[in-house]
Formats: sequence, structure tokens, C-alpha cells
Amino acid sequence: MKLMKNKLPLINIITVCYNAKNDLEKTIQSVIKQDYPKINYIIFDGGSKDGTSKMVEKYKDKIGLYVSEEDGGIYEAMNKGIKRTKGGYLNFLNAGDEYISKTTISDIFKDIGDKYDLVYGKIIVGEVTKEKLANPQDTWDFTRKNLLRQNTAVLCHQAMFLKKEATPLYNTSYKIKGDLDWYFKILRKNPDLTFYKSDVTVTNYKGGGISEKCYFLDIFETIKLITKRFGIVSIFKYGYFTWTINRIFREVSKRSKVIFSNR
Repeated sequence: MKLMKNKLPLINIITVCYNAKNDLEKTIQSVIKQDYPKINYIIFDGGSKDGTSKMVEKYKDKIGLYVSEEDGGIYEAMNKGIKRTKGGYLNFLNAGDEYISKTTISDIFKDIGDKYDLVYGKIIVGEVTKEKLANPQDTWDFTRKNLLRQNTAVLCHQAMFLKKEATPLYNTSYKIKGDLDWYFKILRKNPDLTFYKSDVTVTNYKGGGISEKCYFLDIFETIKLITKRFGIVSIFKYGYFTWTINRIFREVSKRSKVIFSNR
């Protein structure tokens, strides 16, 4: 299907990375294969020492902006990306993450244009299989209640497209839960936010990030964030406490099985 370029919004794709040359190249290839005609691709590299700059040089004619400089971490780098965009939608695609197909972005926007402030779809975590393609990870309505209950499981930032004018900056004081805080900031900045849940499976999310490695710090920052913004009662009122206890039991059980299996 030939897309009418003049009716499509600009899509700014932002990738932040550090010493992730091989993962980044997979992501770059996924972006430049998109058949969508209006893409601005931005890469902020935190001063990698693994040859990332040399690898990126191969794709310089396909990349709108590549900056390699030291930064204060992932959220500062993402803020730099936000500041360097002009209009359209923003999508954050981490190094190692890939779009499901070359028509992914076209499939999302071909019928809706720029009608909504926020557009998001489904994801696949880890290796792509036929079973996962048939049953991608689902999403929920983007509401404060759902964020308080389901946390960042409501949607994945790799699969969301947010209008530039609706986009706040990240709070760089968080090590892990900057995404959740950012989601709440989006709702605060845009009280009449319009969103569209697409049935399109957007990305293959690599996983294995800091929130998975620092499991209990993730929980601590979440409780601290929610309590600061909405009060301690919110932890219990919307079901996050119960959900977290179940998560802890599952995690402890999983780790126990690993320990005993290695004996």
C-alpha cells in the first residue's frame, strides 16, 4: 500500500545507548528498514568505548542525528533526545530492541494520522516465536488507576508514540522507575490526553534491563514514587501492594529453584 506522505505525522525515533555496538546495530537496521516515509532517527551515545561510533558511521546517511558524549545516565540521554526533536511523535527504541516488521509504523499510522496524543501497541519480550507472535503481551488503558495497579506493565515505552507537545522531560533522580514517573507526568501535563490502543505488535523488546536485574530496588522506587505523589493509601487502594506481594513470592520461588537445581 502506497502511503500518502503529506497526511502522515513525523515519527522521531530516539535510541540511547552505551557500549552496546552489536545491539545498537540491530536496532539501527530495524529502523532504516521501515517503509514509513517520515522518520527522523536520533541516537544519543553516552561516549561508548567499544567502537560504536565507527559502526554508526556506516549508516550516517540514514540517521538524522548521532551524538556521542558523556551523560548522567539513561534518563538524561532521553531528555537530550526529547529536546532535539521538532514536532511529530516520539518513540524510544532501546539498543537491542527491534520493530516486528518493516511495515510496523505504517501499519499503526496509516489510518489514524495524528488524531491522538498517544498511540501504543503490543510487544513481544525476548525471542520472537510463532506462539509469541500469535499472543503478544497485551496493554491496558493509559489511566492513573491502571498505572497505580499495574505499574509500567500498562504499556511499554518502546511501543508507544507520544506527540512532542505532550511530552514532559524525565526526572533524572530515578535509577529505575523514571519511566513510571514519566507516565504520571504525561497525565499531569495533559489532563485531556487522547490515546489509541493499536492491535499492532510494535516491538521485540530485548528485556534484561536494570529493573529486572535490580528487582527489589525496582519495588522500593515504585513504592517511594507512588507514596510521594499520591500518598501511602494508594499503595493499598488500587491493588499494587497485593500485586507486589505476589510478584515477590514468584521471584523468590524462581530463585530458590535455581539455587537448589545448582546443588
